[in-house]
Amino acid sequence: MKASLQKGLYMKHGFKGVICFVLCILLSVPTFAVTENDMNKISYLKDRGFPIEFLETLRSEDLDELYLGAKDGTVLYGGTSTSKLSGTGSIIPYAQGDIDYLGVGITHVFNMAVTSDGIAKIESVGIYINYEWANGRPSIKKTDTIAINWDASLFYATGFSAESGAFLEKGGYVELDSWNRPTELTQGGLGYLAKLHYGWGAVESRVGYAHFNLKTRAPMYYAGTYGETHNTTVNLQYVHCDDPGEVTVGFNVGVFSVSGNISGNTESTAIYTEFPYDI
Repeated sequence: MKASLQKGLYMKHGFKGVICFVLCILLSVPTFAVTENDMNKISYLKDRGFPIEFLETLRSEDLDELYLGAKDGTVLYGGTSTSKLSGTGSIIPYAQGDIDYLGVGITHVFNMAVTSDGIAKIESVGIYINYEWANGRPSIKKTDTIAINWDASLFYATGFSAESGAFLEKGGYVELDSWNRPTELTQGGLGYLAKLHYGWGAVESRVGYAHFNLKTRAPMYYAGTYGETHNTTVNLQYVHCDDPGEVTVGFNVGVFSVSGNISGNTESTAIYTEFPYDI
């Protein structure tokens, strides 16, 4: 599934998004006109290692931010992981085949600064999350859960925003919900709800986006430039409700983690991105 730049810009142009993390979806969706200026920014970032599949999911303001950061050398692309939904619970007849129609991904990109003695320092890690249900799926369209965990000794979260929406078969984008804070937040994780239902027309694809920053708690440096190298991961779980009956949607919250929790039949996928750093 290929999430289009035109889609991303449409959702909050007229949708919503160094080291930063991104969750990317890869299925085919409607396209909308974009400006030549936006395309020039995409081309510039692509030439500097940012994958087009990621760039095509960004809202206009996030594209501008990455473009300006790349130009002044403070934004560096890190890496991308993608996944398909795989069944972990019972799949009831109403939802058979849905697991082939969801794509998720997570990408990391670095927000950098240079110290007075010339060392490349990681200021923060932005997390960008995207999902997409293609071809009008899923069959059961309620509320799903998305949870993200990280090492609380290294980072704390700031600046959360999220949105869910739908692209209609007749054309156009409809925002289903938006938030400026997560549903659950702990020292090492957060969770939020993804609204899927839209009752006013045939839907081509259902999409969602979230962005937040992971600020470093102590000095952290670009791998290979200072001291000892370590590795860390940021983990994501998407839980889909497969039950047409009454269900309870929520989160299992720990001191340093949060995970999705839906009563009844569910399917889920887990994915992570890993990166090195120096201390």
